[in-house]
Amino acid sequence: MNMDPGPPTPTGPVPRAPLPGTRLLDAAALGAVVVSVSVVVARQVPSVFDFFDMSSFLDAGYRVACGQRPYVDFIFTAGPVHLWSMAVFFSILGFTKTAVVAHVTVVNGIVMSATYGLARRSLGLVEATAVATLSGIAFYGVVAHPWYDQTASLFVVVGVLLVDRPGSMASGRRALVTGLACGGLSGLALLSKANVGVGAIGLFALAFVGSPRRLEALWGLLLGTVTGTIVPLIACGSGLEFVHQSLVAYSPGSRFADMERLLLTIQQCPASYLSLVFLVVIVVRGAAGLDEQPVRSLLTAGVLFASLFSAWTGSMIKGANFPLLGVEVALILALARTDRAFAPDRTAGLTRRAPGLLLWLLAPVLIVHATTVMTRHTVWSWHGSTLQADYQLRAEPFRGWWCNGAIGEGVDLAVAWIGEHVPREDSIFVFPDATVIYGLAGRQSFRGAPFLFHVEHMPPPGRLYDRFRLAFVRRPPRWIVLHLQSEKSFFDTALLLDWLKLDRFIAGRYRQVWRQGQFAIFKRSD
Repeated sequence: MNMDPGPPTPTGPVPRAPLPGTRLLDAAALGAVVVSVSVVVARQVPSVFDFFDMSSFLDAGYRVACGQRPYVDFIFTAGPVHLWSMAVFFSILGFTKTAVVAHVTVVNGIVMSATYGLARRSLGLVEATAVATLSGIAFYGVVAHPWYDQTASLFVVVGVLLVDRPGSMASGRRALVTGLACGGLSGLALLSKANVGVGAIGLFALAFVGSPRRLEALWGLLLGTVTGTIVPLIACGSGLEFVHQSLVAYSPGSRFADMERLLLTIQQCPASYLSLVFLVVIVVRGAAGLDEQPVRSLLTAGVLFASLFSAWTGSMIKGANFPLLGVEVALILALARTDRAFAPDRTAGLTRRAPGLLLWLLAPVLIVHATTVMTRHTVWSWHGSTLQADYQLRAEPFRGWWCNGAIGEGVDLAVAWIGEHVPREDSIFVFPDATVIYGLAGRQSFRGAPFLFHVEHMPPPGRLYDRFRLAFVRRPPRWIVLHLQSEKSFFDTALLLDWLKLDRFIAGRYRQVWRQGQFAIFKRSD
C-alpha cells in the first residue's frame, strides 16, 4: 500500500512561477526607473551649495585623494569609509562637479537596484518599480550630495537584501555566512557614520533572533562586525586616533539623553507612521503570520528601529532623514501581501488586504513629502544664506553650481587671485568655512587643521586643540584666506580666532594683500 501522503499543503505564500520574459521586463523596468531618477537627482546636485557642511566634507575627501590621512594629517570626527568613497571618484574624475554627480547617482542606483530586488521577491512589477522610485528619491534625492549618513545606509540596504534572500538561513553554514556578511557591512557602516552602524548591528541581531539558526547567525554577525571594523582601521593606519577623535574627544553621547530630539524624531520621521502600519500588519496576520515569516517580520521591525535611532542620534533635520524609506515600504508590503491560501473567504481576504491598502494610501503622501524635501533643499536650510541660490560658481571644477552670491562670488574671485599670485609650492590656510577653495584652486589643504571649525568644540579642547595650534604656530602658512562672516555664532570668524588665540598672532605676522566682500587674503610678513 502506498503510504506516501503526497506533497505537503503549503503553509506560506505560494511562490510565483517565473513567466517568459520576466527577467527582460525586470531589467527594462529597473533600468528605466534608475535612469529617470538619476537624471532628476543629477539635476538637484548643482542646485544649491552650503559652504559650511558641503565644503567641509568635500575638502576632507579631497584631502584623502591628495594623499592626506584622516586623524593624522587632519582632525576628523567620523569613520574614514565615506572619505574613501569620495576619494575614489575624485581620483578618477578629479575634484569636479562631475565626480560629485557620479558619486551620488552611482550609489543611488545601487540602492534603487537593491530595493527593487528586495521588493520583487514578493511584489509585482508595478509595485516594485514604485517602491524603487520612492527609494531613489528618499535616499539621495533629498540630500543630492555625498553624505556620510547615506554611505553608511548603503551598507544597511545591502545587508537587508542578503538577510531577506531565500535560503539565507537554510542551514547553519548559510546562517554563519549571512551573519559574517552582515557583520562586515555593519562594520563599514560603523566606520561611515557611527550611529547608523550601531542601528545596523541592532537590526541584524534582531532579525537573526527569529531564525532557527540564530546561534550561527549571531556568531557570524559578531565576527563579521569585528573584522569589518578592525581591518579598515588597520588599513587606515590610525585606529587609536580614530577612536580618540570620533568617540572620546568629540563624543556624541549627549544626544542619547536628548528627549526633545527624540520627540521631534517621533513626530517628524516617516518611520514613525510606517511603524504604525507595521503594527497593523502584525495584528491582522496574527501568530500564524509571524510563524510564517519570523525573520522578515523581525527584520522589518529592526529596519524601522534603525531609522528612528539614526534620526534621533544624528544631526540631520528629522523630517528629512529617511534613507531607508524605500526598504521599509518594500518589507511591509511584502508582509501584508495576501495569498488565496490565507484568505478562504471574502471577509478574511478583505481583512488581510487592509494593511496593504493602508500602506498604498500612505505611499503618495510619502512620495510627495520626499519630493518636497528634495525640491526645497530642506536638508540644507539650517541657516539663512544656504538657500539663496542666486549665483552660479565660475571656478572651472564646479562651474554652474548655484549658491549664495554673497559668498560664491568671493570664492570665485579668491580662487582666481590665488591662481595668479600664489606660487604652487606655498602653503595656504582657508578659514573658517568655504574650504572648497583648496580643491577649486588645486592647492593642498592645510595639514593639521580639522575638517571644520566650531567654537569650543572643533578642534576638540585638550590635546587636539593644542595640536592644531602648535602645527599652525610652528609652521604658519604663507597665505591665509579668511571668510569674514558672523551669520552663525558657532563659526563666527572673529569668535573662532579669539577662541583659538590666533587673532593677535595673525595681526602681528600677516598683512592684508587682497579684499573682496566677505573674503580677504593675508600674506605672511617675513
